[in-house]
Amino acid sequence: MPSGIYVGNKGRTPWNKGLKGAYVTSDETKAKLRAKRQGKKPTLGMTFGEETRRKHSETAKHMGLVPPSHKGVVRSPEVRQRMSEAQKKRAQGEDRKGEKAGNWRGGIAPKNRKIRYSTPHRSWVHLVLARDSKKCRNCGVSDVPLQVHHIKEFSKYPEFRFDINNGLTLCKPCHFAVHGRK
Repeated sequence: MPSGIYVGNKGRTPWNKGLKGAYVTSDETKAKLRAKRQGKKPTLGMTFGEETRRKHSETAKHMGLVPPSHKGVVRSPEVRQRMSEAQKKRAQGEDRKGEKAGNWRGGIAPKNRKIRYSTPHRSWVHLVLARDSKKCRNCGVSDVPLQVHHIKEFSKYPEFRFDINNGLTLCKPCHFAVHGRK
């Protein structure tokens, strides 16, 4: 045999080849098992008596694990209408917007972030990319992710933020070089 090639059990007969019915359950045994299981829930091997089940139920109710039953409760049309409205608001997420949201911190998002994710800024980015034919103006590559650079700083010159002539399409290394980063 060639060295380095694993052949495993190739050509060997498995131990159970030709053995059929080694673990056959008779029809009589199957019928007994069916009769025994009929009408019972699977309990993972644990069976409890009537008294134990009653105690478990009382304990669960006492601990608040079992919600109160609302079966048969008749509600007025006004209450049903209010419940329906609340359900619609929940489905649309209106009960978790703004101040009602769980992680609301008083509207403290930075102004720059709001501006950079705004529609005018996004359209400015698309216009600059289209003007530069989606190529880096510094090195000319186009098959890498591109970034749009503000020639006059975003924070210092708010009047030029959305001016197309203030934009420059650059690849990431060129953009870092302009800002003096490695």
